[in-house]
Amino acid sequence: MPLFHLSRHPRLLDLLLDHFYRCLESIFGRCLSPGEGDGLDWGSMEEGDWDGWSDDLEDNVAHDTRYVHTHFDGDGEAIAKGLSKSWPLVDIQETSSPLEPSLSSCVSKKKAESCSGVVCREDGPFTIETDSQTNLKRRCCCISNILRSLSYIPGNDVELCLHARFLHLIAQVLSLHFEPWLPLPHLTDSADNVTGGDGPGTEWWWLCLESLREDALVTLSNIAGQLNLSLLPQAVGHPLVEALVNWLVCESPSSVDPFKGKLLLSPRSLALEALSKVALLEVNLDLVLSTPSSAVLTGLIDYLTSLLIDQRWRVQREFALVLLSCLLQGNIEEYALEHLKQSPRIVSHFVGFLETAEAGAAAAVLQARSFSFPLEAYGTSVYMLYRAALGVLALAKLHPPLFACYQRRLLSLSTSRLLDSYVSGVLADALMELSSP
Repeated sequence: MPLFHLSRHPRLLDLLLDHFYRCLESIFGRCLSPGEGDGLDWGSMEEGDWDGWSDDLEDNVAHDTRYVHTHFDGDGEAIAKGLSKSWPLVDIQETSSPLEPSLSSCVSKKKAESCSGVVCREDGPFTIETDSQTNLKRRCCCISNILRSLSYIPGNDVELCLHARFLHLIAQVLSLHFEPWLPLPHLTDSADNVTGGDGPGTEWWWLCLESLREDALVTLSNIAGQLNLSLLPQAVGHPLVEALVNWLVCESPSSVDPFKGKLLLSPRSLALEALSKVALLEVNLDLVLSTPSSAVLTGLIDYLTSLLIDQRWRVQREFALVLLSCLLQGNIEEYALEHLKQSPRIVSHFVGFLETAEAGAAAAVLQARSFSFPLEAYGTSVYMLYRAALGVLALAKLHPPLFACYQRRLLSLSTSRLLDSYVSGVLADALMELSSP
């Protein structure tokens, strides 16, 4: 068992989350305060309302975090103006108030704009940042990176997926300054808005927020394969899915552009990976399909469909294939079904994916002059072909008229000797579904 497996350190994750929450609260103010709008009281174990929860999840309720020091003076002593410095009675709310701008007042009209729901950073001439703010940002990013690193350790994904408080904080980080379909508040210009300072227009935390978003999305991508949303209350699972869907359908530069650094992945691509892994578990499908609004869900289907023909990004294409195949097998809402009925190209993309793989195998057979060929000749994995076939079968059940022009091509694929027998079998089931009255 790895040294930093969370089961070997029962209190490690809770302590990290205590420090993480206090740093987030000090930077972003009460906008992260649990219990505001989510129906849950995360403030103490005594006051939490966890009806219907299992005993192991009840232990994940947030503890009192007043003992956590988030600000230090030059000598390394914790700042606690007017209060005792003895642990654990330290309360830093008085000293942290200058560092707690609210969501409605921390974004300058000159420095930011609404990009399909995401508040985007636009650097001004310069920004004044105090030493205390710099240290606070570093501490917050350090804790976030520790949580991200823990998600890479085998076995920790199971522990993290069962920790409701951890998932709740991750969802809140992804939702920070992401307000879909809402315009930015119109703020009056001031000297602080232009030159920086400690006023309401200060944006000293933008780079920190970008780093936190990256860590949150990478962590979710690492653990999403073990995430069972049915074990979590709706107040935790719903915001988590909503945040992933919003980042996936958003077309702003903040979503599409890669993170700065060595990762070279965008928030949209990481959200796609995480959501496709979440959707693989059948019990998660209902929540994934019911969370987005009608416009967002149809936009999601259109975006995933467009990725199926984009051969420049193979990994994203395959994640889109998996996610779309899973969504089609779920309980599609009536409005989404009506949208699919008007999108015959989705069938063309699935069939085209299978035909491209068959053509690659045929070329390998001609070169080798034998029906024995490496699976790499498909240009993808057999599992992806199987997922594409499942998507075809799901569409055949949902709306057979979509296949008016594709039955001959499906018949050719289902009888091909170059495709895997499981794939051909699923395609044969689709043809049977189409032929039934």
